[in-house]
Amino acid sequence: MGAPEDETNDDASADEATGTTKGYGVYGEVSDRVTALQNALINAGITVGGGADGVFGAATSAAVMDLQRQEGLQVTGIVNAETAELLGLSAEVAPADSPVANISLAAFPVQGMCGYSDTWHAPRSGGRLHLGVDIIAPEGKLLYAVADGTITKIYTDRPGSLAGNGLRLTMDDGTYFFYAHLLSFADGIEVGTKVVAGQVIGKNGNTGNSGTPHLHFEIHPDGGAAINPYPIVKAIDGCSVTEPVAVMAQN
Repeated sequence: MGAPEDETNDDASADEATGTTKGYGVYGEVSDRVTALQNALINAGITVGGGADGVFGAATSAAVMDLQRQEGLQVTGIVNAETAELLGLSAEVAPADSPVANISLAAFPVQGMCGYSDTWHAPRSGGRLHLGVDIIAPEGKLLYAVADGTITKIYTDRPGSLAGNGLRLTMDDGTYFFYAHLLSFADGIEVGTKVVAGQVIGKNGNTGNSGTPHLHFEIHPDGGAAINPYPIVKAIDGCSVTEPVAVMAQN
């Protein structure tokens, strides 16, 4: 099966999402371990836009990629064990208030069987970076709401569209989940529709800028920038669950 046009590092464990294992800082995190990462990059001669401010954003990710490129490593922008070793970093527990630590999914987004890997910030056409996780599954597999919330935006496939058919599912706190490349939407799914976790919201497809049927899935805490969804998705992995989830729509 070919790789999605939209889109590894497997060092991020499922427990990283709950802050119970050690790591090196993740995109969207604000913490002392990010400051240590930034200082290590600067000491290695890598420019970090904004300096050592403790915020793992686009500038820090770009600096990590510069180091990886310079050292002949896979260029991902993700701090894995090999990158950390080069920088002399020790793994530290994720802070309790990191975006990754504070978000969990109430339901897995795709009906199995399926597969995925960590392709966060992998390069894409036009100089773009991959801002989600691609869950590869056969066309027509059911897609589920990962949390209770409201459909706040619908995207429809058209020539030149990147997302193809897609939607935003927004929680009460403003956090939203972006689904792309859908084959179709479930009956009644439109802007303003209230959904519950596990409810069918559409079917997996290959619309937009996609090379194989898959769901492109993003997480935006508090409505802000995307964070790496891989450890959060991995923590609730449901790719082996082939039976449809029986959750009814709200009345």
